[in-house]
Amino acid sequence: MTFDDITEAQYITLLFECEKWVNNYDLTYMDVYGHNEFDSSKSCPNLDIEQFRSDLRDLIFQIKYFTL
Repeated sequence: MTFDDITEAQYITLLFECEKWVNNYDLTYMDVYGHNEFDSSKSCPNLDIEQFRSDLRDLIFQIKYFTL
């Protein structure tokens, strides 16, 4: 595995960890940034951050409105 690869399990884990941070620190999904958005010499997080934010938004919505 290279830094360019991320497994589905890692992606899902990252989503849930970010959801916890967003919830604990009263943030929104738009407050989540990749390192490369602050330093253009970095490539991380090596995923489509806009898609990640969209997935995070969906997860937050599901947890907020569909958790028993």
